[in-house]
Amino acid sequence: METLTFAKDLSSPQEIGVLYSVQKRILDLLKITYHNFSQDRLNSTNSGYGRLGNDGIDVELLLSSFTFWMNGFLSLFTIVTLLSLVFYAITHWTRTARLLNKFPGPRQLPFLGNFTMILGPYEDLQGKISKAISEYGLGTGSMRLWFGYKPVLVVANGKIAEKVLTGYANVEKGDNYGAFHRVLNQSLVTAPGPKWRKDRRSLNPAVGFQYLDGFMKIFNEQAKILAEIMSETFNQDDEPDKFINLLPYFNRATMDSVFQTVLGSKQEAQRNPQLEFVEKMKGIVKVTRLKLLRPYLDFPVIWRLFGYGDEEEKCINALMNYSKVLIDAKFKEREETGAVTGTATRPFLAYLMDGTDDREDIAYHINALMFAGAETTASGMNYLLFLLALNPSVQNRLIEEVDVVFTSRLEDDQDVTVTQADLTDLKYTECCIKEALRLYPPVAGWFRRITKDVVLDDGKIIPRDAQVAILPYEIHRNTEIFPDPERFDPDRFSPENRDKIPTGWWIPFSHGPRNCIGHRYAIMQMKTMMVKIFTRFTAHTKNTREELKMVYGLVLEPTPEIKITLKKRT
Repeated sequence: METLTFAKDLSSPQEIGVLYSVQKRILDLLKITYHNFSQDRLNSTNSGYGRLGNDGIDVELLLSSFTFWMNGFLSLFTIVTLLSLVFYAITHWTRTARLLNKFPGPRQLPFLGNFTMILGPYEDLQGKISKAISEYGLGTGSMRLWFGYKPVLVVANGKIAEKVLTGYANVEKGDNYGAFHRVLNQSLVTAPGPKWRKDRRSLNPAVGFQYLDGFMKIFNEQAKILAEIMSETFNQDDEPDKFINLLPYFNRATMDSVFQTVLGSKQEAQRNPQLEFVEKMKGIVKVTRLKLLRPYLDFPVIWRLFGYGDEEEKCINALMNYSKVLIDAKFKEREETGAVTGTATRPFLAYLMDGTDDREDIAYHINALMFAGAETTASGMNYLLFLLALNPSVQNRLIEEVDVVFTSRLEDDQDVTVTQADLTDLKYTECCIKEALRLYPPVAGWFRRITKDVVLDDGKIIPRDAQVAILPYEIHRNTEIFPDPERFDPDRFSPENRDKIPTGWWIPFSHGPRNCIGHRYAIMQMKTMMVKIFTRFTAHTKNTREELKMVYGLVLEPTPEIKITLKKRT
């Protein structure tokens, strides 16, 4: 009997063969049930009414019906029993199951596993996971969950994160990145290992310090526009104490910067917030979150039945068409001039074109860079201003540093040109950024499919083919590494303290060879925006951290919205 072989260490093809065998048996049982039902109905029709009992009941028809329902019940019982055996075998007898079940975790329901954890309001999921980790992962910093027959190891321990993310052995992305497939395909974010290595080599020169310096003109230009819009928005004469959600403003500013640095083209979303591209980006963010948090909807028939498929199609087509027009123009420019130019320096697109002529593949890369470069940086800025607004003493210290570096160079309109050398002098500002990214890492998790066994210090093994979810939000709150972890304390990252943070415990940009390619880009852009804002304003909020809940999605979103007011400095 094949199911017995689950007790042994099997390779994946053998396990799949067993499942196919069981599936065939179930289908055979269904056919037998249907045949019995058809035969019973045929016999009843041919013979007319059967023999009547003393009370006028058709005994033969009664027996036929009883037989049919008994056959149905027995078939259903057999199917449920076989499925239960298969489910139990997968979740207990396979090598992956036996190794992962050594990690602590909540009890699982038959067939569902721990699937019920992701049900309910979006804003409750992060709290559920934190609570489960504190209950089951205490001491190990890891927790095993089952979603149906698929196990996931949830990691809230920097040591384990480092072992998984370091080196090239486990660079394959997890299965849940399938939610991004339609919009990102095999781009830098989602590509399998071999293609990712090739594409990363093509783009690495674009993020070297010598090339990033060329982006400073763009960062200055877009940050200045942002500051001007803030001055128009927070006109104290019209409406004092006006509290608004600044995230859309940061989104458009970072999007304009990414457009210029990636495509070498101006979009001007800050001055034109109703641009179709901006709206379609918002649409993709929404449907992607839905796919991640409501995976049972992500079946083609159901997805289209609820109208999500059409919405997703419209958004993706708009993004792809927009990118392809610009890509075609750059290929034509290269054919005519022999080079690809940008608005300030050589754009990322030129490096992509060096590596491939596949225009659709390049378009998917652009989508990935837009989401990774714009959404995450904007989210980081939103949380940073919120934390500074809640901590006036920290904000004042940051403003003092900005004044020391820039006051003598302020122009009449309170503007200043920020250089890469200036960014190096903004040491406390960088500490504030890093501490904000510790408390509120924009990316909710880093996911890997293990391709080579990972042996941990305690002897446990994360087996090949296992899915691993590494959660920076939880890792960054370890009390041993970050005492009083909920306190906003930028001095954790001061020169005398930052080396005390072990590798793997601060990972807002992931870690290892497949870390975020744009982490320097993001820090530089955030610093530049901070200078432009705090040479003009101070930040204030009525929100509290206690009222915020984190919502998983493309980025970690706060609910309710964070609302901030900016007041002109006197």
